[in-house]
Amino acid sequence: MGSIEEETGSFIRLYNPRLDKWHEHFRIDGSQILGLTEAGKVTVRILRLNDEERRLEREVFIAQQRYPSVSAERRMRSDS
Repeated sequence: MGSIEEETGSFIRLYNPRLDKWHEHFRIDGSQILGLTEAGKVTVRILRLNDEERRLEREVFIAQQRYPSVSAERRMRSDS
């Protein structure tokens, strides 16, 4: 699965958690998830990971020191 990259018109596959390492494709910046690679950027756009509602939910969790969770941080850094 994937999408067409807007600037070049190239087909870009989506991030695949079974094959890809999260930290190579994404970075958290406050309440936003930033795509670092073409696959990351397309995934963020297609899954609408930074829609206003999602960012607002993350901001609540950040204020409660619950985002990202310890287990999520561990998985994001993991090489497996």
